[in-house]
Amino acid sequence: MVVLTPLAYPMKTSLRLCRASVAALIVLCALNARASLVFQADFNSESNVVTTGGTGVVINANPAQSNVDVSFSSATPLAAGAGGYLRLTDNGARSTGNRPAGVRFTPTAAANSFDSWYANTSTATPGSFDTLNGGFDFLFRTSSSANLLQNTFRFFDVDGGTSGYRLALSSNATNNLVFTLNQGGSSFLSAATNAVDGNSVSLAANTTYRIAGTISTDANGFVTMKLFLAAGDVAIDTNSSTHLLASKTSTVVLDATNSISSSFGSAAGFNFGLIDNLDPDLKTLDLDSFRIYNSLPASFPSSIPEPSSAALLLGGVIGMGVCVTRRRR
Repeated sequence: MVVLTPLAYPMKTSLRLCRASVAALIVLCALNARASLVFQADFNSESNVVTTGGTGVVINANPAQSNVDVSFSSATPLAAGAGGYLRLTDNGARSTGNRPAGVRFTPTAAANSFDSWYANTSTATPGSFDTLNGGFDFLFRTSSSANLLQNTFRFFDVDGGTSGYRLALSSNATNNLVFTLNQGGSSFLSAATNAVDGNSVSLAANTTYRIAGTISTDANGFVTMKLFLAAGDVAIDTNSSTHLLASKTSTVVLDATNSISSSFGSAAGFNFGLIDNLDPDLKTLDLDSFRIYNSLPASFPSSIPEPSSAALLLGGVIGMGVCVTRRRR
């Protein structure tokens, strides 16, 4: 005869176990949501710049010319629990030439760079086209509330040359930001803010912002570029207009002539920070959590634990469930 015994654990304990399992599932889902994340820099220290997908080193090509001090700090994180960040102190003395300062990223492979967005799918057949699909985001904060003049900020500029694509993010005029795509050395498309469209940017000093950009190619080869800005360490829904600054769709397809044979050239390395900063203002610029996605993300999540931290968190959650089991036996 089979004897049915009472449930080994009280209902309250079962509920606790269930909650622990749900918490573990939430963490797993959060990790899964990052499946297309191919590069992430968290700027924890000079020896620990990149978390996922490559390495990073400080650059200041000509300190006498750039007059920008590069350092790492954790004094006032850009987000709760974010830890270290990159600080660029612009001392404001204007000089000729470029003023690059920040970090130089070296991705592990093309798949860990902006180049992961690119598919060389154009042929000599009429109607064929290349595709670009992907996104990036990062946190930033500045001590300046001055107007965004030309190249007050030039966060990055990756250029594949006359046989590739160019991608840049910068300020270009008073209170304007522009996300630009060129192909084969010629302008192709820009998502830009301006006073005419009523989407000009006004940055508050010492306030954390998340800036994000996406590029997507539809079934007919037309490209849409979007630029987003949100105050605080908040998630950005790429299908919503809540944080949308600018959106632009092309009227022609990518590489209709089948003349482009390379992407952005970012696999060999690219600079991030104050690139070609021409505005002689005094300011600090703090940067954190720079991320590249190899496909169009449904959203840019708020800061979540780094892979190692998430593993520890998951282990802790599972451990809590085990502890509850052991205490009740």
